[in-house]
Amino acid sequence: MPISLLTATLLSIGPLTLGMSVDEIRAAAPRAEWENVLVSRHSGRVFGIEAPAALEVAGVALDVQALVHYYEQRLELHGALPATEAKSCEQAALAWLTAVEPQLGPLTSREPRVEPGRPGGLQWHVSRGPNGVMVAPSPGVGTPDRVEGELLPLGQNSRVLYEGFDEDHRRRTRKALFAKAPFRFDLSAERDLPGQRLEVEVRYEATPPNPAGPHCALHLKMERRQTPPPPTEFDTAKARIAFQPNLAMRHWMLPDAVAAALSAGAGAGAGAGAGTGPVEVRLRCNIDRAT
Repeated sequence: MPISLLTATLLSIGPLTLGMSVDEIRAAAPRAEWENVLVSRHSGRVFGIEAPAALEVAGVALDVQALVHYYEQRLELHGALPATEAKSCEQAALAWLTAVEPQLGPLTSREPRVEPGRPGGLQWHVSRGPNGVMVAPSPGVGTPDRVEGELLPLGQNSRVLYEGFDEDHRRRTRKALFAKAPFRFDLSAERDLPGQRLEVEVRYEATPPNPAGPHCALHLKMERRQTPPPPTEFDTAKARIAFQPNLAMRHWMLPDAVAAALSAGAGAGAGAGAGTGPVEVRLRCNIDRAT
């Protein structure tokens, strides 16, 4: 599938773009076997779906996991590059990242970690002779600072960080690891946009947990977070409900004793004076607001 230059501000990979709805994601890969993995138990709305080998991007089949929430969207893609050796895995990773760079945009990475060395200081040398033991100081050699990792350029204006490890999980330089087959290495890069973040990683393992042998795994994640709008101010004037009960309703709502007194007063007439005294009525009103 040809990859065109990204013209919108939203991150995208292949036919998928952050901000797509669940239906739009399904339509972008109609042959994929999508499964609902996050469904609201209140409304039944689907917020998360996933499918194996849903997309093929730059010649690599990718599993897709998508989250489409109200103010958070996330796309995660997993795949395996066709390589079984460390050097071929690195070459395949750089070639794939170069192919998708026009769509993803320029990739950057953090700087390699610097391991502080041991200061030189003074070293004391002990020598024995006919006159006894003599101790003399001399400047120490020390250990210089060591940079752990290497930045590799790719594409037009991108770079990735290479970090290698030996069988004992000690960090080793890229040159030293290729002299002997490395146990593991990671290639990582990222890109940040306002409210969006892209992370991509390729990991080679000589003996991964699965028994399939050496593995060159690709993982790409894109996230978008939006700020929820401020809550709407409650307008008591617009929300007020005027209740106008009719005469029969008022008669039913009043206590029986008060209703009987009012009825007696009305039947006796104004001259009789019965039932014309003041009546105190206490009302209680509870208002619940559901949002």
